[in-house]
Amino acid sequence: MLVNPYKLSKYLTSHPVSDSKKTAFNLYLNKKNDVRTIESLLKKINISPEELVQLIKEKDRSLFIPLSVFNNNLAPLEAVVLFLKDSLGFTLHKIASHLDRDDRTIWLTHSNAVKKGTKLTVSSKHLIPLELLSDRRFSILESVVAYCKEKENLSTKQISRLTSKSPKTIWTVYDRMQQKRGLKDE
Repeated sequence: MLVNPYKLSKYLTSHPVSDSKKTAFNLYLNKKNDVRTIESLLKKINISPEELVQLIKEKDRSLFIPLSVFNNNLAPLEAVVLFLKDSLGFTLHKIASHLDRDDRTIWLTHSNAVKKGTKLTVSSKHLIPLELLSDRRFSILESVVAYCKEKENLSTKQISRLTSKSPKTIWTVYDRMQQKRGLKDE
């Protein structure tokens, strides 16, 4: 047991993180002034640094979709719903609210995905934020492709390989999204 469970600075020095595994949270914690502020907040809410890190890991895991989920014969929405339901244990209602869709649509989508009997691959270093997929102006695939190109700096060929879609499909989907956003002349 720690003498002072709220000493975040001691936790950071006893739990070093390699450069490849640093998250925005770790980088934020390593700023000296911020550590003192967080320590005082931890004291107020009565939670240890270990518990806080565990909560953040659980929250992070549930808010991202691995890009490898789209590497199969399922429609993009089917892949997302199947991943959230079967891998993360979300309820259909919770999935519907996260994706801004009707509960009945999510139920039918999950039912169709299960009938196809596809096993999802969930190992990917590229993660898509779940909140990104709730923008109904764009299809799931449009949002995924735009995120991969703009935030992950992946090429059309790389996205094509990671999603098992043809490069022409990826190019078309990205072009269509740019037109919808008004970034490209028709």
